[in-house]
Amino acid sequence: MKKLLAVVAMMVLATPAFAAVQNVKVSGSVTSYFVDRSDFDFDTGAEASKYRQNFFYTSTHVLISSDLSDNVSAQVGLANEFVWGDLGGYGSSASTASSTEFSSASHDSSVDLELANVTLREFLYSPLTLTIGRQSFSIGNDFLIGAAGNASVGTMANVANDMSRTQNYDGIQAVLDYKPLTITAFYFKTNSHCLGSGLSNPSGCGGVNGAGVTESPVAGVNKDDADLYGIVANYQLNDPMSTVVEGTFLSSVDNSVNTHLGGKPSTLYVPDLRVSTNPTKDLTIGAEAAGQFGNNYVSGATPDANTKRTKAWAAQASASYNLPVLEKYKPNVTERVSYYSGQGKTADKTNSWSQLYNDQDLGTAIWRSMFVPSDLMISELSFSASPLEDVTAKVTWTDLFLADTIGSSNGGITLNLPDGSTPTAAAKDNRNLGNEIDGVVTYQYTEDVSFGLNVGMFKPGSVFDSKNSTAATQAIVSVGVNF
Repeated sequence: MKKLLAVVAMMVLATPAFAAVQNVKVSGSVTSYFVDRSDFDFDTGAEASKYRQNFFYTSTHVLISSDLSDNVSAQVGLANEFVWGDLGGYGSSASTASSTEFSSASHDSSVDLELANVTLREFLYSPLTLTIGRQSFSIGNDFLIGAAGNASVGTMANVANDMSRTQNYDGIQAVLDYKPLTITAFYFKTNSHCLGSGLSNPSGCGGVNGAGVTESPVAGVNKDDADLYGIVANYQLNDPMSTVVEGTFLSSVDNSVNTHLGGKPSTLYVPDLRVSTNPTKDLTIGAEAAGQFGNNYVSGATPDANTKRTKAWAAQASASYNLPVLEKYKPNVTERVSYYSGQGKTADKTNSWSQLYNDQDLGTAIWRSMFVPSDLMISELSFSASPLEDVTAKVTWTDLFLADTIGSSNGGITLNLPDGSTPTAAAKDNRNLGNEIDGVVTYQYTEDVSFGLNVGMFKPGSVFDSKNSTAATQAIVSVGVNF
């Protein structure tokens, strides 16, 4: 980090000598929300600690973009999220589902560095564009990596973590544009646990996931980071159906489990293929499939002990059709089906799909706030239209099923609740997780100002015992301005 800061400082000091600012643009957004959520915990807690949230919050983003000479540009983005009335800082640490809405200490004055990067176009070679630093990034339909898929650092991460929007990636992205073929290669540092060297056992180093300090690292070994490498090839066929074929290969290397003990890192290799096409002007269809392979070290107690081979699968298919009736209302029907493999009964392999940085439906669907995309089969049918000028309405019906039954070795459903708690719901040997209905209305008041309303209800299915069958509900009202 010190070296990086030194390089940045040198660039800043040297800029007047070789780069002239051609233009500076300031843009951003301010969006305020009212959120009401209840029973997101399936009533797993005691009567006195049932899950309920209702709060106002504001999300502010400011982006400063500067174009310099010689195909150089820079971005700095700042973000702030605060709960109204959070004078004592109640939104900083995750709490268990309880009658209290949030607990202990951060302040609404905290500002997060959301973007900080430099882009070099035609760098050394005319088709090459290089982006270095903290940046936004996504692949295809966000099935593997979405712009909001990395760990959030904002206040909302500990109040309603699916709604936080202060997430991005630290690393380097290189794009080779050979239209109709575009090749993107990237390296991201997804976690840095150990920042010191020569220390016997610094706080935050050692232990599983860098959290424990009970184990002594092997002398001279302080690797404890997680890194993500990838390459994406996108080819546009330029046929009458505007077909796009995209292949991706990811490699995730996680040193946080037992490398500090002299063992090997956990590795995950992910090949992916996505195809989209438009058979007619009103119909868009797409399909994507991916696998996960590698070695998963599930314990750091002994170097390379408890090794499990990873073999997981996921797929998604979608179709969107603009209905040829009442065209002034722009009616559209969309179906999306997703599959994420589960553990099953295999004890010596990891067959559960790792969600990676998938951010589909985050902050909009109740089920996405409660479950991670793993061991799931999902059907989402939606209908949208514009009943009035500048008004868009959308209704979505979602059915969820387990990819494997509860009776397998996973033993239960692990929830991913928006307050950060992860209770395990009482469940029966079945697959029906439940269904959800959501309604979203957006009103574009002016070119810059919009109002939104999102209401939904998730009804637990037959997987859950009757005592855990209370429906989860949410209502989100928003008003935002872009500038």
